[in-house]
Amino acid sequence: MLALLLSLIVLPLGPLLYGAARRSGASIAFLDGFLLVSLGGVILLHVLPETVAIAGGWTALLFLAGVFLPIAVERSTRGLASRAYAIAMGLAIAGLIVHSLFDGVAFSLGGEGDVHGHATHDHDHAHDHDHAHGEESSMIHSHALPLAVVLHRIPESIAIWWLLRPRHGALAALAAMALLALGSITGFALAEQFGRLLESATLASVQIFAAGLLLHVISHRNPEALQPIDRRRKNLWSGAGALAALVLVAGAVPADMATPIGREFLKLALESAPALLIGYLAAGLLHVFLSSASVRWLGRGGALQQAARGMAFGLPLPVCSCGVLPVYRSLVMRGVPPAAAMAFLVATPELGIDALLLSFPLLGMELTLARLASAVLLALLVGTLVGARVRASAPSEPAEEPCCDARESFGERLRRAWRVGAFELVDRTGAWILFGLGVAAMIGPLASSGLGVGLPMPLEVALFALLGMPTYVCATGATPLVAMLIWKGVSPGAALAFLLTGPATNVTTYGLLSRLHGRRVALAFGAVMAAGSIALGISANALLAPGGLEFSGPHEHGAELWRYVPLAVLFALFAASMFRLGPRHFFGQFLAPDLHDDDDACMPREAHHGHAHDHDHDHDHVHDSGHHHDHARDHDHAHAHEQAHGSRERSASEARAALRQAPPATGCCGASAGDE
Repeated sequence: MLALLLSLIVLPLGPLLYGAARRSGASIAFLDGFLLVSLGGVILLHVLPETVAIAGGWTALLFLAGVFLPIAVERSTRGLASRAYAIAMGLAIAGLIVHSLFDGVAFSLGGEGDVHGHATHDHDHAHDHDHAHGEESSMIHSHALPLAVVLHRIPESIAIWWLLRPRHGALAALAAMALLALGSITGFALAEQFGRLLESATLASVQIFAAGLLLHVISHRNPEALQPIDRRRKNLWSGAGALAALVLVAGAVPADMATPIGREFLKLALESAPALLIGYLAAGLLHVFLSSASVRWLGRGGALQQAARGMAFGLPLPVCSCGVLPVYRSLVMRGVPPAAAMAFLVATPELGIDALLLSFPLLGMELTLARLASAVLLALLVGTLVGARVRASAPSEPAEEPCCDARESFGERLRRAWRVGAFELVDRTGAWILFGLGVAAMIGPLASSGLGVGLPMPLEVALFALLGMPTYVCATGATPLVAMLIWKGVSPGAALAFLLTGPATNVTTYGLLSRLHGRRVALAFGAVMAAGSIALGISANALLAPGGLEFSGPHEHGAELWRYVPLAVLFALFAASMFRLGPRHFFGQFLAPDLHDDDDACMPREAHHGHAHDHDHDHDHVHDSGHHHDHARDHDHAHAHEQAHGSRERSASEARAALRQAPPATGCCGASAGDE
């Protein structure tokens, strides 16, 4: 009863906070950042893991569909984009109301259980999810319950008011909030009748899809402040709100509620952080110190020779799948030929010395040599075939050649390399890296569950090749996993296909390629990687004898404190980027990709297809030269003003074109007065 009363008491705080915050630009920016992160945290840390526990790991794909399917619909139905957004918003709010019904059931049946738990702890024997902490768990949940209720209800009430009040008026928003309260009361009163529905995989799947829709519509809906503030202050206040929400979300998760997805995310983050830091450092140094002679050496010969040189160039670099992306971008920006850059992108994370040395004891001599030969062939194939497409599709930004390296001191060049690696590249890739780690954490448990065993070998190879494409794994870390898969009965060819696609491709890779070269090149890269990996995997099955692998078990890392130091540094870089850009733009790089043009300047969706969202997108990015460019536009769109808005958009486009043609305001080395 206490949890129910508390949930009803805090429900009106949403409109009160929204109304008070809207009077000040700083406070509404703080609330904006708080809502984005708190709502995302509730979904990712509570709703998603519980749905996976009830309905299986495949429901994570439903969540991703809820987030990104509306974007695809809006792109394909230009005249119906506004209606598609309205439908998504209606379904998301309906999902919130249904969720409140089961919250009421959990309040009644769970007693002192988790407010988000949906009574999963009451069904341990049915689901056997290894919740064996009994009394200790109950005590932890009882202490966390009030904070969890506040965490749960306040973002929901703010979200309803945020979405409905500006578009449909206060009456519609109040009606939705009344239904939210009524749902909790009904669920509490009729807990016995609705209790069995908590185990329904169908309802859990519907709810997680609605949660994805909610995250989509919130990311596309900006607040309107009565007293706007400048962009920098707005981003700082919004970042502060996001940080406050992050602390609140982390504090509301009991220590014993670690989920497979959460553990997988932490493991991947710990493994990736050192490589990412090395990658950002190497990218900055390459951008500043890579000489024209090196670029010319990589560009000699035809596409095949360039691909071979790019592959050889990456061999000595200790860069993993996560760290290779900023280095690749720097190579492209410096004018390295696409064939060489593409081969570097594929070969560098796959041909690490540490991964190959680990392969000999775990995979055996034959499969290790097959892995090496396949990685070389695949890198040459991608560099040769996809590089030809990139030449016809110029990069989004021209390659920059330092014009006065001779006049820059060594210290100045180091500072410029730091600005490139720790500011610009983090701004452009940080959110995508977090997204890639999250997707990999969702998919990772599926790879180790014996998935695909028993399928015909060609289908098994194709399955594991496709499974590795969005997965975020380093070649070294994937080696024990693949050894375990073979030990469980997976064919060597399927394991090889996973080793080829897993380290070289992930969601972040496709996002970066799309932004640099266009969507067609990103799709071509994925298609060649998939086809080549499948063909090499099938060939390996034909040439290698299955079985005979002596497996000594996976290599688990300890929990040494020093391993968290690189992760803390990486988190600090990402947090600084979020404060510079603001949470909405930082996460909007993948939540709302249509809002950014090729120059990474924010574009309203109407400029693409007349979408009637309300946008207020700000952007501050640090260019290679170290100076800042500010882009700030506030939009309040309605169909009645479509013609006027079109003229404003044309003016904005003309202004951007003039800025591109204008001479730079800083010195040729990029050291403005403010930088020194």
